[in-house]
Amino acid sequence: MRIFEASSEPMSLRWDGEELEDVLGGFRRWTADGTELPGTWEPPYPFDQAVYSPSGRWTVVYQQHREHALLLDGRDVVRVLDREYIEGDDPRSSAPALATLPDGREVLFTPDLYLKIEDLVAGKDLTYLNHHTVGMTEFHRFTPSPDGRRLAAAEGKLSDGGGLRVYDVAEGLADGSHFLGDGLIPRKATADGTVGSVCWLDADRLAVAMTGWQYGIRPPERLGPWELGVWSFTEERWLHRSPATGPWGTIVAVGGNRVVALDGHPRLVDATTGEELTQWPEVPLPEDELPYGRLLRPVTAVHPDSTRLAIAARTSITVLDLG
Repeated sequence: MRIFEASSEPMSLRWDGEELEDVLGGFRRWTADGTELPGTWEPPYPFDQAVYSPSGRWTVVYQQHREHALLLDGRDVVRVLDREYIEGDDPRSSAPALATLPDGREVLFTPDLYLKIEDLVAGKDLTYLNHHTVGMTEFHRFTPSPDGRRLAAAEGKLSDGGGLRVYDVAEGLADGSHFLGDGLIPRKATADGTVGSVCWLDADRLAVAMTGWQYGIRPPERLGPWELGVWSFTEERWLHRSPATGPWGTIVAVGGNRVVALDGHPRLVDATTGEELTQWPEVPLPEDELPYGRLLRPVTAVHPDSTRLAIAARTSITVLDLG
């Protein structure tokens, strides 16, 4: 484990080779020995979130609980993005996501009044004929599969089987009504209660961590409180279901069958068995079993070779060795 000092709290992190970069910090960087290099860009708004394309070319910076968002091509601002902001006692906005489709197109998913899918290079809305696909604002987090074929949508609210849906992107582009349906996981088998977090183990397997909240009487086919499930779209079933005695928090895929659970402190877990492989109690994290719908913390970055996980804190970055 290594600790890099930070002059201010990193609001975003990604690996660039052996260095870490904070786009929201003006593209400041930390070298491999932990030296911080100052940023050169002054963001026009106090952005608090950033998402990156798999290629590393594109970045979306935005405020989770405001409408402001920008699309960046490298370090160049391409344009302002339109986002829906829901005001009230429970303000929220759905997070955009970036992916590469199987045909090589890099796209932006913007889930607001309808799910807009935009070709980033061409600047073209691929769903312009399907603007009737409304109702996407109930979901807070959209996570594309690594191959861009599927899109997982999860909401941080108590729900009777509706807290998790996964869509076929190609089918949705051909017919926008696909995004109005139950998706690829049968409703009778999906999550029951509140989804805490999801992540893709690979292009076929989706890991789902539940909170301790349950909706009424749970059918046995559905994931229950504090369960960690792994769904296969090839086999169309839960391959693994592991109970727990407490919250998972946010789960982050770190290669193979492994995830890191980020509630209280980091824990490396085998998602197929629920077994805790190691933990780092000396690295304190917020205790929040319902991270979706709130400011998503902590800020993390998995190294492309899955051997390291960087976790931001107020005045430092912890780099965990995952082996």
